[in-house]
Amino acid sequence: MKRNFMIISALAAIGTAHAGTGGFESKLTLSTNLVNSDTSSLSFKTLVDSVKKGDDSKLAAFFRYSYAEQKQSGFSKDITTNNWILGGVYDKFINSRMDWFADASFEKDSIIDLDLRQIYTAGSALKLVETEKVKFKVKGGIGLRDDNFAGTFSDKSDVGLSFGTDWFQQLGEKFTLNHTSKFIPSPDDFSDYLLKSDLGLDYAMSDRLSTSFRFLFDYDRSPAAGFRKDRIEWVLGVGYKF
Repeated sequence: MKRNFMIISALAAIGTAHAGTGGFESKLTLSTNLVNSDTSSLSFKTLVDSVKKGDDSKLAAFFRYSYAEQKQSGFSKDITTNNWILGGVYDKFINSRMDWFADASFEKDSIIDLDLRQIYTAGSALKLVETEKVKFKVKGGIGLRDDNFAGTFSDKSDVGLSFGTDWFQQLGEKFTLNHTSKFIPSPDDFSDYLLKSDLGLDYAMSDRLSTSFRFLFDYDRSPAAGFRKDRIEWVLGVGYKF
């Protein structure tokens, strides 16, 4: 007898078109997928982005959470993804060419036994391009990276240089592209580094309806022993502005 087979999937993104509580504009992206058969699986991703702009400053905050599991009939559940990251960035306007910035992030990844990763950076940003349709700046400063692992893995704590980029581009009337990156090398060896990249592409189907694509890429040159150096996440959503 054939087993019942059911697939439930949902992709949704909600972007606010107005300033919310405290003057913040926020966007929620949610992606879920459930399969119930001989092999069952569940995956869930949520991303929250908020920003508050002032006359000479900008405050942005973000939250990411990913979870996935799979189970084969007769076997125990295998959790394949379970991580979250929370952070914020504060930019202070200096002049038409430069900003001061400070940011912080906190991350946990149960799969690689990362109990808590804290990253703090501060420095200045040089605006290479600043137009209505294109904005691009490079960042440089001092960064603190502190990794605490569960189990037997060695903790890591470094203070050194930090680099990054921010890129925004309006692609015609419908598409907008956003990309941020952060590069934190080890103070003892620049070939040992942590790289974080976040790429987003949005397409406006109407004044209120849009589709959103996100590509998240992390690369740790020296991960905990036995684990991969990279982590890749894809998120696709359909958004409604209100």
